[in-house]
Amino acid sequence: MRPYKWEAQSSCLSRLAHEPGPVGANYVLALVHGRLDGFLHKPDLGLTNRFLPLEPSFDQSSAVSRVTNVQVNIFKCGGIVVGLCVSHKILDGAALYTFLKGWANMACRSEEVIYPKLTAPLTFPAESSWLRDIFKVSYQTVLKEGKCSTKRFVFGSDSIAALKTEASKNGVQQSTRVEVVYALLWKCSIAASKERCGFQKTSWLNHSLNLRKKLAAKTSKDLIGNMMWVSSAVCKANDETTLHNLLNKVHDSIVKVNDEFVN
Repeated sequence: MRPYKWEAQSSCLSRLAHEPGPVGANYVLALVHGRLDGFLHKPDLGLTNRFLPLEPSFDQSSAVSRVTNVQVNIFKCGGIVVGLCVSHKILDGAALYTFLKGWANMACRSEEVIYPKLTAPLTFPAESSWLRDIFKVSYQTVLKEGKCSTKRFVFGSDSIAALKTEASKNGVQQSTRVEVVYALLWKCSIAASKERCGFQKTSWLNHSLNLRKKLAAKTSKDLIGNMMWVSSAVCKANDETTLHNLLNKVHDSIVKVNDEFVN
């Protein structure tokens, strides 16, 4: 039996000012019967969604369409976990970071004030629906509900440094920590698929890139919206699946999204 039990204490709904439409924010306070240090020592990934105010879904129902859903989980030991589900219609990962940093600074009365910029549509005006339609079709092929499992892999700094050293010995220079880990996971996934199917399939590795870092404006990092691009690396059925070969594919797909591309 799992040693953790959630007990909802209170829930509050607030509407956006002067907006008669859907609920703007859902705030839930929950008491967790257990200790946070025990959970962190050996996380039970099957309980991860219990920290969230709703079950993650691609459904466009009223609950999911709320702008923000927050659940504050308070453990008996006093530890706190904040779980958020925010509509992807208005935020990507980088914008969510800006929101959380601003919220945390306000709560801590920090002198650093975060002013989110709402001018992203001016930077990338949506003059037509072609880009939206492309992303909608591409994501529908990979984001499907069904049976799945979540795994956690921890890579120490020494292990990642060893991967980078191995890559450099095989001619791959200036690879990042993220790229070498991606290449290793891709290599293992290809090997697992080949063992199961008996042959090597063509595979893709997609990576979401934050376009804010490519913009010249100093305030671009605080732009709110979905300002990302997906780079895609391809490994064909007859390609070599060595670590350095896959790492080259990952690296090349990412560096293509440069300043010139964004402009």
